[in-house]
Amino acid sequence: MAYHPPFVQRFLNLLSNHNNYPESICYHEDPRITEGERYCSVYAMVMDVTAGKLCVTDGYPCEGKVSEYQL
Repeated sequence: MAYHPPFVQRFLNLLSNHNNYPESICYHEDPRITEGERYCSVYAMVMDVTAGKLCVTDGYPCEGKVSEYQL
């Protein structure tokens, strides 16, 4: 796993949160809900403006690989 500054990692952890399901921040598609009415978290994105870096998850925030881009 790549190193991220502590505040970036805290934001990524926050965006991966499942507390208060089904109103959680990281929400997985529920197959019991009619197709067309389903929704889910698609990715998470955190930017370190000072360092000019953008971190984006590939998929659900809690599962996706974090890619880092230099801006």
